[in-house]
Amino acid sequence: MDEKLSKIDSLLNNLVSYKKLRQYNKVQLQKLFYRLQIDQKLDSFEALFSFTALNVTGFSLQQENFLEIYPNRYIQIIAIQKSKNINLRYFGRSEQIDEGLKRDIAEFILRWRLEKSFLNVDYYKNLVQRVENAQ
Repeated sequence: MDEKLSKIDSLLNNLVSYKKLRQYNKVQLQKLFYRLQIDQKLDSFEALFSFTALNVTGFSLQQENFLEIYPNRYIQIIAIQKSKNINLRYFGRSEQIDEGLKRDIAEFILRWRLEKSFLNVDYYKNLVQRVENAQ
């Protein structure tokens, strides 16, 4: 019986951790949304999640060369919706960007991707529930 209670306790702790991570991530993302002035391009914070992807040009987000500048490029946040690219914010030449601003941009993209993955999990979880309920 202790083993079952331990498993339930572990599941509850994971669920609480998941919810806390998601809440914290969304708050931080919203702060960055305003700090990076993305709000000047979009009507609302929620509109940010209508895009299928967000990317940055001018530096890398890949693990092997994380935050490495691409010389002679421009740094901008690009939103992708279907096959259309939308420039959400332009920051200038990559060689001239402030390190703090570069970290904020990277954090914004990564936190958006994390929240988008949470939304995708919710979407598929709901579809699975619909299939299970249809039986």
